[in-house]
Amino acid sequence: MASLHATAILWGSKAVLIRGSSGAGKSQLALSILEAANGRATFAALISDDRVIVSCASGRLIAKAHPAISDQIEDRGHAIISVKSEPAGVIAAVVDLTNPALIPRLPAPEDMIAIIEGVKLPRLMLAEGTPLAQAASKVIRFLRQL
Repeated sequence: MASLHATAILWGSKAVLIRGSSGAGKSQLALSILEAANGRATFAALISDDRVIVSCASGRLIAKAHPAISDQIEDRGHAIISVKSEPAGVIAAVVDLTNPALIPRLPAPEDMIAIIEGVKLPRLMLAEGTPLAQAASKVIRFLRQL
């Protein structure tokens, strides 16, 4: 079991773990994806923001909310807000928000995999500062392909 500096959300039955440095836009990206679900009649919910507890169970990565911050997400520059949440989810993919200079133009197969707690997961690298609507759309497309 590990505690990660990340945000986890559900999109349908698939959970995604969003990683990045402090201020990279993890929470804002999660909020944009949750908003997109409302317009598409798709189930989506927060699992945890800022701290995610992960563990491996039967070869799958399970994400749970940190008990001190469940049901809450930071809307940067505004407030900590309460949102619809679920207590846990099976992580289907990882999104890494990173410096654009570190993202290969044509990623090698090993760049498209994240290994967390011994579990291999598909990985999407997004440049920090990508407009939120564009980033959310890329994440949703990525999840639909899984």
